[in-house]
Amino acid sequence: MGRIVWLASYPKSGNTWVRAVLTNYLIDGAAPASINDLVGRIASDRRLFDDLTGVEASDLTAAETASYRAEAYRLLAQEHDGLLYLKIHDATASGSVRLIPDDVTAAAIYIARNPLDVAVSLASHLDCPIDEAVARICDGLTLAEPRGALRMQIEQRVLSWGAHVRSWLDDQTFPVHCVRYEDMVEHPHDAFRGIVEATGQPVDEQRLSRAIDRSTFRSLQTQEESSGFAERLSARSRFFRSGRSGQWQEALQPAQVRRVVGTHSAEMQRFGYVSEVR
Repeated sequence: MGRIVWLASYPKSGNTWVRAVLTNYLIDGAAPASINDLVGRIASDRRLFDDLTGVEASDLTAAETASYRAEAYRLLAQEHDGLLYLKIHDATASGSVRLIPDDVTAAAIYIARNPLDVAVSLASHLDCPIDEAVARICDGLTLAEPRGALRMQIEQRVLSWGAHVRSWLDDQTFPVHCVRYEDMVEHPHDAFRGIVEATGQPVDEQRLSRAIDRSTFRSLQTQEESSGFAERLSARSRFFRSGRSGQWQEALQPAQVRRVVGTHSAEMQRFGYVSEVR
């Protein structure tokens, strides 16, 4: 039976970048790995759920679908040997229903990003006003809610940014390695070395340097421009925007900053983000 490594984050926090580096590290090919063939299957992929359970999610309510998910991941682990990477944006539970099966989990990599920057990137990703993005990360975010046409992913209860942090970092029975997005930007080799180590893989420093070089934001943007990216939600906005930290200082209004900090001050202090506002 395989063991799952969860690549967990709030949306627009660097999850896909981590997958790109891991893919390039594991493959170590002569050219950058395709952004449309990254390690880390999407945990909320509708086809994956349907195939594993033998039940179509479209015939179930969101609550019924959530109740099957942990068992679906157990079945997936049974089909694999070794480590299995899964990308996930959900909080660890949907209401009282636990989504993460501890018995087949090896570890989780949790990527944290300043929620002020998350708001800016999320607005672009969802093609919505920044005020709406701020409201979602403060009041609670749900992805892929059913709205007419069948979506490629099943519904995901992401919750607010702070609640999401607590769900993944507090009181887990499996190892959780937390890395800040900002450290991935400022100190990529150290940050990604920690990620590779946390997955249980041996670290080859030169191989890691090549993987990071082949996963720069410019490289990812070039691929998106030339071949598209299957995970992009809106055709009007790029998935890989800039990769910068601190963009909130130019994009957010004071009232928006106050709302985010006021809602998530405890969790922001946990990562040293509140000091950046002052």
